[in-house]
Amino acid sequence: MFSAGLSLYKPGESANTFIERADKALYRAKRLGRNRIELDMTYPTGTEDEKPGADIDPGSDQDDTDQ
Repeated sequence: MFSAGLSLYKPGESANTFIERADKALYRAKRLGRNRIELDMTYPTGTEDEKPGADIDPGSDQDDTDQ
């Protein structure tokens, strides 16, 4: 089983803050079930269309590598 929490480094933030955000995402992944990867979404990315994963259908079992 594999769970992970990911965060994007915010320029100027401390290492502790960066790791804390990834850690929170990891525990969220564990709480929501096994075999999950959760992304910390506190990084401002602009519009909804620019958010990481905005073009991925969460219900899809396929990834782009199969095409």
